[in-house]
Parts: sequence; C-alpha cells; structure tokens
Amino acid sequence: MASVNKKKIIICINNLSTGGSEKQVSYIANFFSEYYSVKLFLLEKKKINYKISKNIEIIQSKYFLAVVFQYILELIKNKFTLIFFFLPKSYLVFGILSLFVNKRKKIMFRRSLNYYQNKNYVLKKIEIFLHNFTGHFIANSFAARNELIKFEKIKANSTDVVYNFIEPVSFSGQKKIVKSKNFLCTANFYKYKNHKLILETLYYFNKYEKNWRLFLVGNNKDSSRNDLFNIAKKLKISKNINFTNKLKKEFVFPYIKLGLLFSKSESLPNSIIEYIQKKIPTFACDTGDIKKISNNCGIVYKMDNPKILAKKIFEIINSNKLKTFSKNTNHKMKLFSKKNTLLKLIKICKKLEN
Repeated sequence: MASVNKKKIIICINNLSTGGSEKQVSYIANFFSEYYSVKLFLLEKKKINYKISKNIEIIQSKYFLAVVFQYILELIKNKFTLIFFFLPKSYLVFGILSLFVNKRKKIMFRRSLNYYQNKNYVLKKIEIFLHNFTGHFIANSFAARNELIKFEKIKANSTDVVYNFIEPVSFSGQKKIVKSKNFLCTANFYKYKNHKLILETLYYFNKYEKNWRLFLVGNNKDSSRNDLFNIAKKLKISKNINFTNKLKKEFVFPYIKLGLLFSKSESLPNSIIEYIQKKIPTFACDTGDIKKISNNCGIVYKMDNPKILAKKIFEIINSNKLKTFSKNTNHKMKLFSKKNTLLKLIKICKKLEN
C-alpha cells in the first residue's frame, strides 16, 4: 500500500492487458508512485501483463458494478488530488461518474487521432460533452493536440503534449549482414493497424525479390495470427511470415532492414519509438507526428496502393540510405527520454495541484 503521507492521484483505464496505452500507463503509474499515493481503477478484469509497483493500489473486479461502487466511494471521500482518464471507454464510464468533481482535478489523455470517436458518433458526442467537465488535456502528439483544439473546441492553454516513453532496452543484436531482407512490424493485431496492407505490399515486393522475411510481433485483438496467416497463405507468401511473442535481441539494424507500420489512426505509435530505439529505419504511413519523428531516419507514405508501396520499399532497401537512417536514430531517442516525458508529466501535475 502506498504511503498515506503522499498526495493521492487516481488513474482510470479499461485494463492493463496488452497495448501501447496500457504500457504507457504502467510506466506513468510506477513513476507517479515515487511522488504520489496512486490508485489504479481498472474497468475490466483481465490479466495484468505489465509490472506494477507494489506501492500502487489496484482496484479491479469481474463485477463491473463493484468497481463503480468503489470508485464512487473514492469520490465521496474527496481526498484525491488529481484524476487521470485513459482511453475512450474508461473516460466514458469514469468521466460520467466524476461529473460533479471539480473539473480542475481531472485530466484526460488523448492518444489517437479520433479513430474510436469517428467510429461511433454517439461516443464522440458524449466525449465532447465530458470535455466541458474536464480541466486539462494531455496529447501524445502535436497532431492529436491540434484535433482537440480544432474539432473539439478545447482551449490551447488547457492542453499539453507529452511524447510516449519507452523503457530503454539493451539490444546488442547480430551485427552481421544477412542475405535475406528482414522486415519487422510490432503492432497488436487490430484491423486498423492495417497488417493486411503490409501483406499485400510484400506480395508485390515478392515479385522483385524472393529472399525476405517479415517478423510480426503482437497479440490477437479484433484480428488474429490465424487471420493474417490465412491472408498470407492466399497471397502465397506464408513461408516468409514469422510470428513471435516478443522482440528478440537480434531485431536491430542491419539484421532488420525496415520497421513497418501502416496504421492510419495513431498519433504516436509505440512501434515507431521501438524501431528508433533499435536503430531500425522506418517505413510508415504519414499520420500524426510520424513524419516529424521519422524525418532523416525513415520514409513516410500517403497512398494505399500496395504495388507502389512495394516498389518504394524495394528502392529504399537496395539504396545506400539505410545505414544513414540508422545512425540518425540516435538523435531521435532524446525525444522519448525520461526527462522529456515522465518528468514533464510531474511538472504538469504540480502546476495543476495549485
């Protein structure tokens, strides 16, 4: 249990199963626990797949109403300093329950480019309604912040941008040149991540070059390994597809030539940061802040034509630019340092406490 002498904050999220936002919450909660007494309210009872500090109290139950009841009790006590909401579903439930809490105590995190909101008109309208009762908004990209200001009428001085943070990992890797052209995609198997387009693109790439492999790192979501394997099988490239549960130490440049991400809805995917961390040049859709981040260390595209994308990949993978791109990743990692992310969050909290 956290120290009773620390000011208390509440963090609300659907679950801590798997995902980019879930990983970020684990980092943030653990870091906050050094300064605050932290309570994590989880809307769903799922296995927690991230390491959480023993100082953090976790409230979850297989009974939805049990979590709601405990959350209401926490609000009645009114001894907390700040409440953080992550992801639309959590914001919808806990945000409505918190309507009568002083808006200055509530902070909403926006981590996508209105993907969930645009899929559901009602949800979007409820979110915008809840914004009126929320005091501050933190986006993980300038693109997401701009959407909040332009389309959801949030005042600029009520917003901040805090980039994602990835715990540094030592990847010694295989520093030898391999004959095959290896690609990497680290993204859970959601349809919006556009794995299908990656496979279609590599089908056409296969016409240029046969000796390649794609490593897919992710968990089953609204798509699955079987779904993707069946697509690859129909395209007759299944022998080139490798599924793995975790990143391997050899997944660094030059063993991996390109990190691929074809998602159109994310403002700042963890995948891009992971590629940069491993010195892997990126090839990704021009969405959110990806172009800004990938500048000088990767290529961004705007079209959906797999034939054109395959040709671009073939050209870049056989150019002399990859080594330069890989070297340039060193400068990018400064954007995702602890100083630029977690410490900035603490600074925001201290400001909002007053």
